[in-house]
Amino acid sequence: HKSAMMIIQHDDAKFTKAVMLNRPTDIVFVDDHENEWNVWYGGMSQDMNHQEPEIICIHTLSLPASDEDEDANASINNVRIVDKLQHCTLEHAQMLVCDGVAQPSDFWTFAGYTAWGKGALEREIKEKSWYMCTTDTQTVVRELSKQQQQQSLLQANSMPIDDVGIKVWMRFMNMIGKGETA
Repeated sequence: HKSAMMIIQHDDAKFTKAVMLNRPTDIVFVDDHENEWNVWYGGMSQDMNHQEPEIICIHTLSLPASDEDEDANASINNVRIVDKLQHCTLEHAQMLVCDGVAQPSDFWTFAGYTAWGKGALEREIKEKSWYMCTTDTQTVVRELSKQQQQQSLLQANSMPIDDVGIKVWMRFMNMIGKGETA
């Protein structure tokens, strides 16, 4: 699998949680207020096929954010990922839209996530199953924005699903000098 993952939560003692940056889908979720949310495939854990999918909304809105995802406040907090990049729950994003603070297009909406238990991701990196790439908010936003255009083509059935996200993965691999590995 050629996946570009963005770590959104990490705790050395517990686990690591990430979403796939390069898997936009043709799915549009319409909420109770008729707002449309374009959905990315975030990972196999609690994805759209799960009885209780976890929807993660990533944004760059200028809102207060915590540096940790505390379970007690997860539904109301924006959690900082890096720089101005934050994530929140779909419920919180919907509240911001209803309050007129944001639009659905201000969010990249991910269904599901990928998770590793304590030390598992580190082992997989040592085994070269994954490569690490440090990036910034602008790079992530640029790549997600490019994919929004691809998402429109997917929804119009004018782009094969297999073509989606490969260019993003290649750009990240080239950033770390692993383009030939691809």
